[in-house]
Amino acid sequence: MKHIHFIINPISGSGQNNIDLNFLSDNFPRDSYDLKIKYTTHKFHAVQLSKDSIEEGADIIVACGGDGTINEVSSSLVNSKVALGIIPMGSGNGLANHLKIPQDLKKAIALIKNESYTFIDVGQCNDFYFFSNCGWGFDSEVLKVYENSGSRKFSSYFLSTIRAFKAYRYEFISKVSYENHIFSCKPFMLFVSNSNQMGYGVGLTPTAKLNDGLLDLVVIPELPKRKIMLLGLKILFKQHKKIKKFLQLKIKSIETEFLISNPSFFQIDGEIKPFETNKASVKVLEKALKVIVKA
Repeated sequence: MKHIHFIINPISGSGQNNIDLNFLSDNFPRDSYDLKIKYTTHKFHAVQLSKDSIEEGADIIVACGGDGTINEVSSSLVNSKVALGIIPMGSGNGLANHLKIPQDLKKAIALIKNESYTFIDVGQCNDFYFFSNCGWGFDSEVLKVYENSGSRKFSSYFLSTIRAFKAYRYEFISKVSYENHIFSCKPFMLFVSNSNQMGYGVGLTPTAKLNDGLLDLVVIPELPKRKIMLLGLKILFKQHKKIKKFLQLKIKSIETEFLISNPSFFQIDGEIKPFETNKASVKVLEKALKVIVKA
C-alpha cells in the first residue's frame, strides 16, 4: 500500500484548483493507494501540513500549487526519505518547467503513478531553502511589486517589472566572497540559481542543472536607467551575457556582506523574505531532495 498525501493551495494561479478525493480515487485504485488531501489556508501552512504528513507515514507528498507552495512542501522534505510529487498549478512554475512536469492534470498524475525518482540539489540562503533560485536587488523588487498586485497573470508580472523599474534605487553595496575570491560591487541584481528557469519560461541561467552539485551565480552590475529596459529584452531573448561586466559563475557557496544600507528583503523561489542580518550565506546541499520526474 502506497501512502500519498496531496497538499493543495486552492488559490494558486487561477485559484480554481478543485482537486478532490473522488477525482483522485478514479486515478489511484483504493486497493493500492491510501490517499489524503490537505488544503492550505494561509502562508507557510504547507510547511506544517508536510511535517504532519511525514509523521503520518506518507511515502509521497504531492505539492499542488505554484513555486511558493512547492518550496514550502519541499523544505520539509530535505534530507528525508519521503518523495516530492508536483502538480503545477501556479503562474510561473519555474521548477516544474525545469523538471518537465506536465501542466496537464491527468498527465501530471500519471507521472506520479509511474514513480520514477531522481535526487536534486537544494540551495540554502541563511535559514531558507530554495529549489529554483534566490536573489536580491531588482528581481526581488519586481516580485515585491508583483506580490502586492493581487494578480498572478504574466501581464501583471510585466507591469510589475515596469513599476519596479521606475522606483528602483541602488541602495546597497555588497562584499562578495566565493572560493578564495573577494570583490565589492553595487549590483543591479545578485542572483543565485539552482534551476534553469525563473518562471514563465524566462531564465538567467539556461545551463543550470539540478543535480550537478553547483549553483549558478549571476551578478549584473549597476546600470544606467536607459539600459535597464534593454536588459529586460536581453533576458527575454537570452542575450543578457552580452552586458558589459556581466558576471556568471558556477559555485558551491557564496558569502555576501552588505556594507552600506542592507536590502530589507530578498526573494526565495519567487516569495519575498525579510533580511534580518547584514549577511547572506548561500550554499548547495547536494542531492538532498527526492523528486518524482518523467522516466
